[in-house]
Amino acid sequence: MRFHAALLTSALFATSVPTQDAARASELRERIETFSADLSDLNRRYDTPMSAERRDRLRRRYREELRALDAVDFEALGRDGRIDWILFENWLRRELHDLQVEQRRDDEVHSLLPFADRITALADARRKLEDVAARQAAEIVDGIAKGAAEVRDRLRSGELDDTPPPLRERAARRLSELRRALRSWFRYRDGYDPQFSWWVRAPHQQADANIEQLGEALRSPARGQQGVDRTLIGDPVGEDALQQALAFEWIPYSPAELVAIAEREFAWCDAEMAKATEELGCEDWRAALELTKQSHREPGEQPELIKELAHEAIAFLEQRELLTIPELAKECWRMSMMSREAQKVNPFFLGGNTIQVSFPTDAMAHIEKLQALRSNNEHFCRATVHHE
Repeated sequence: MRFHAALLTSALFATSVPTQDAARASELRERIETFSADLSDLNRRYDTPMSAERRDRLRRRYREELRALDAVDFEALGRDGRIDWILFENWLRRELHDLQVEQRRDDEVHSLLPFADRITALADARRKLEDVAARQAAEIVDGIAKGAAEVRDRLRSGELDDTPPPLRERAARRLSELRRALRSWFRYRDGYDPQFSWWVRAPHQQADANIEQLGEALRSPARGQQGVDRTLIGDPVGEDALQQALAFEWIPYSPAELVAIAEREFAWCDAEMAKATEELGCEDWRAALELTKQSHREPGEQPELIKELAHEAIAFLEQRELLTIPELAKECWRMSMMSREAQKVNPFFLGGNTIQVSFPTDAMAHIEKLQALRSNNEHFCRATVHHE
């Protein structure tokens, strides 16, 4: 589960500064660190997908922390403490909201996964270290197998063709999680408990097979959608959900206003591209872009270009007094060259305190060398080096 990175800004800062500055740490540091540890434990303990028990337990912990925060004297906190209080409180309320949304979305796929409650019950019981009656467990797992087969057959017959593709895809993702949970539950006792293995192994094999087939049926297009590109299936959340998400991020714009801003900025980009295309004497922006890509350094000369661009970026900031760059930071900045294998994953640069440079190696095929040269031309490198 994600945790708002900004929450620990002050706390983490305090661990890396001299002792005399420790007093500047947020008053909420210990509370946030304790909560973070608690949440890690809870997410390990309550790891069953679609589990009402998991959601209820997380809700209790979030609400407990909110009550504790409300009891804090906000006005008595220092600046860092107030920042952490505001971020922490907002994060907790967002997590509570997300749990509610998760429950609603799980309810929407329940008709496609009517056996889900049985799997979550088995998995939750295992986490509570409850005893298992082997014969009773076999009957439950057999019921799971029959439930999966029933929905699979209804999908194959076309009875559920009116189910929206996003709902089918969401159910398929949840089904994969449930399958892993059921397998984990089975492996926990299989081979260790002779009665369990004798009763449950065959029903579990059938259930696992039926669940796999159900997943394939869920991801297969309905008969009325044959030939439709299903490589990207969006699952729209609706305008209300977007507005709520923006509110949690303190973004004072509506979705429509953000789209309008984006369209205005794209129009500016298009105009600038047209201007540059004309200055380069090209017929259209595609020709101008190709011309730009052909402007690259020769083999062996890329490190020198990267060094020049890095010094250019530093000089730009320092001459305008935009940022103070410690001498040690400049001294310790390093460069490395990415291997052919690494460039297949990331054809451009990676960065940090060491900038990792993409450029053709002699082991590359001819077409690979040409593509690497085009992708890492001088003009693209300027933006990449300044960024990294």
